[in-house]
Amino acid sequence: MRILFLTQIIPYPPNAGPRVKTWHVLRYLHERGHDVTLASYVREEELPYVAKLDEVCTAVHTVPIHRSAAANVRYWLQSHLSRRPFLIERDDLAGMRQLVQKLLATQEFDAVHADQLTMTQFALDAKKG
Repeated sequence: MRILFLTQIIPYPPNAGPRVKTWHVLRYLHERGHDVTLASYVREEELPYVAKLDEVCTAVHTVPIHRSAAANVRYWLQSHLSRRPFLIERDDLAGMRQLVQKLLATQEFDAVHADQLTMTQFALDAKKG
């Protein structure tokens, strides 16, 4: 099965709850012969770990993300104006939306998996195509 796997954080190293779960899900899928394309946000300090994901993914695509208190205030205000949840507003970055749309337009996937709730907004793009 060809799976587009969307995650909010790089799942390596598996040193915290969401990373542990996601890393083991990716390993499980890989061990059973699934073809997984990962799309994930990545912080600068996580870049050294991206190559490790090649062990369990056919392809890995990342979008840089920078968190800050000032940006969170802006996203909080936007969430009130848009009436969308703060986390959805915060993680709705053009770079991820463009990446997912490009992957959906150029490759065939049997499934799109949103590993966190905030990534669901991008998985919904698969239904539009």
